[in-house]
This record gives sequence, C-alpha cells and structure tokens, in this order.
Amino acid sequence: LIQVATSSASSFFLTESGKIYTCGTLHGNVLPSLSQKVIQLPLKCVEIAAGRHFGLARMEGGLAVCSWGAGHFGQLALGGDSAPFIEHPTVIEALLPHVVGAPITAIAAGYWHAMAVTQSGSVYSWGCNRNAQCGFKPSKDPPTLCAPQLVQFETIVAPKMVKVAAGRSHSIALDEDGKVYSWGACQYGQCGILTRRRGGVAPPKQVEALSQVQIVDIAAGDTHTLALTGGGRVFGFGSGFEGQLGTGSIVQMNPKPKLVGDLDFVAIEAGRAWKSQQKIKQEIDDAVTSETASEGSFTSSPRSSLSQIPKIVSLHATGNSSMALSSKGHLYVWGCNDVANLGVPKLDSDQLPFAEPSIPPSKTSTLRQLHTQAFDSSHNIGLPQRVDCLGHLNITAIAASPTFMWCVGTPREGGDEDEANSVGRTLYELQEEKRQKSLR
Repeated sequence: LIQVATSSASSFFLTESGKIYTCGTLHGNVLPSLSQKVIQLPLKCVEIAAGRHFGLARMEGGLAVCSWGAGHFGQLALGGDSAPFIEHPTVIEALLPHVVGAPITAIAAGYWHAMAVTQSGSVYSWGCNRNAQCGFKPSKDPPTLCAPQLVQFETIVAPKMVKVAAGRSHSIALDEDGKVYSWGACQYGQCGILTRRRGGVAPPKQVEALSQVQIVDIAAGDTHTLALTGGGRVFGFGSGFEGQLGTGSIVQMNPKPKLVGDLDFVAIEAGRAWKSQQKIKQEIDDAVTSETASEGSFTSSPRSSLSQIPKIVSLHATGNSSMALSSKGHLYVWGCNDVANLGVPKLDSDQLPFAEPSIPPSKTSTLRQLHTQAFDSSHNIGLPQRVDCLGHLNITAIAASPTFMWCVGTPREGGDEDEANSVGRTLYELQEEKRQKSLR
C-alpha cells in the first residue's frame, strides 16, 4: 500500500502494483468491503485523488488520467453529455499528452472541482466554478466546466507549477521556485489575500505574504490553507474557528499567513539550549563571585545537534482539520476533533477548559492560558498534538475526511532512545510538562 485517498464517506487505496481498491459510500453506492476498481488500460496507476463523491487516477508516465463517480458539476471532465454517475474509471481524453502537450505529473480533487499539472508546468481545471475555484470568473450561465481548461496566470513569465491542492471552493498551486498562487473563494482569507469580493479570486494571484520564504508543500482544507517551508516551518491562513490554523486562538477570518510555532521544533530546541547555556553561565558567574568555585567545577553542557532535530516534511488538510508528518515519521494533528477523527483521545467533560471565542489570547500567555488554548469545549484541538498511539509506527502517508482518517506506516525498529525514533516536542507539550510539575 503506497497511497490512500478519501472522499466524504469512502476510501480509495493504491497498491505498489498499481491496483486501486475502494470501500464505503460513493454517491449512494455502498461498498461494505474492499472492492477493486479495474482500469481497462495496460498502464499502472501511480497516483489517486478523491473529491466529495468522485475519484481520479493518474497512470504511469502521466499518459492518462481516469475519473469515476458523480459528475453532475462536470468534475469527471467527460463532457457535458456524460452520465451523472460513472461506476468504472474512464479515461479523460482531454488530458491525454497529445491534447495538452505534455504528460500529467500531478492531480488534485476538491469538493466539486479538480485540477491536473502537466510536465511543462501548466495547470488544467474543471468542475464547479461557482466561486472561481477553477481559476475563471464565474459566468452567468451554469458555473460548471465539463472539460479541462488551461488556467491562465497574469505574470510576465508563466510560472512552472509542480503541485496543486484543492479545498472546498478554493485552489492553491506551488511553482518550481517555491512561490504560492491561489484562486477561488476567499471569504475567510483562505487565498491569503485581503479581499472578500463576491465571486472569488480570479485569475490566480500570488500569495505575496509568502514571497520571502521558499515553500515546498501545500495543503487545502474546506476554508483554510497550509504551507510548508524547506526548513520545516508551517504557516496557516484562512478560517480558524475550529482551531485548524494551529495557533491556539479562535478566529473567523485570517488572510495573513501565521506561523504554527508549536511545530517549529528546531527553533524550540534552540531556545531551550540557549536558556540552558544562560543558566549555566549564571551559575558560574555566581560561583566566581562568591569565590566558592574551584577550577573545573562547572562544564558547559554539550550543544544539542540541531541538525538531528526532527522537522515537518509534509502537510495534509481536510474539512476543518490539519495534519503534519515529521521527518521521523510522527503525526501531528490539530483542528476539528468532534468525533475523535484526529486520533487524539477526547477529554472528560470536567477536564475540558472553556475557551471564549471573543477574547483573543494575550501575547504573553500564562501556562494555564496555553493549556486552555489547546482544547475547547467541542473537543477541537487548538494547538498541534502528537498522535502518540501511533508512536510504534513510522508513518509514511495519511489521508483524511472530516470524520475519519487513515495512516500508512511501517513498524519502528529500535527503542525510544534510537535517534531514528526521536520526536519533535511541541511548545505546548513542554509548557504542559512544566505546568504539571508545578502542580505536584
């Protein structure tokens, strides 16, 4: 098993041999157990994607893309005369290399729209365009694109895209230089642009607030967006009313990317090392002042090798929830956890603190305030938490819907002291450990 993709109530599994299996409910069709999706092509599937009630499959070499499921918004890209539901994967002829000029290298599916990236860096989109999520201003006619359309970028030199991500009604693209572009619905700031114009953002705009950093991965939830830098720092923007931005505060709209500080493991460890050094230096100064120190009484503590500290390497977003994978294969989650869909145990009602949405957190939060920001009375997770129940696995891939999640991993070798199994400790985790010690 190499990849999993989920729709609202179904799951798709891709094996190393290129076979696709599915289970769950897809547009009213119930599959209670795994069933293989047979693609009538002499090619191996190498990538899958899932929208709300439809699926996509990219074949090896990017020589073909297939679609199946519900198509009443044109999300199957099979033309306006296609059936409202297609049971078996069907080749999207409009995405064949001789039509678009290059093989397809990446695909993405949102609620009712989808996108594909070609080897030359072009982006094609199709499906529902009610909020300009396909990159075009909505027309007065039914806002659906039943065939792939080339997305135009208003730049002097057309950017070469390498990855796309699709949210509920917005889209995100990443170019080869690490720049991020967005289009579609922006009423919550999920495009990273300060505008609430009706009809969405179109044509695509660069997220200028991220122009000074190099982004290596992107993810889109229903109404929020995540971006990852090469150094492992995570930024979030858009809606945060269920904690999906990971800052510990509840916000309705946030168009400016904010750093998820709890996942900046290198900076956290560097800060701890600096404080430790300062404490030792103070002890030496005090001892010298009191003339009680003998030569060699104090030695500086060895500097922790920051290069060995885990960092975030990939992101995933769905609904109002967010996930991140570390370089050591540990999973971190935050956001909506109403049905325990994030794998973090739900606290007892008497342990749940009350978070007042109208009161923003202070810049100098106390330990107790940080604890309050971590969870709310609806079981949402406001600050990233490590899923410790998966600690025995080296997680390699994740897929999630708003109500459930799949993780793909292999058993870990070695013990907790093994460098390969080291964990990145969040700021909340360290603060909570300190708080617990103060209560003893």
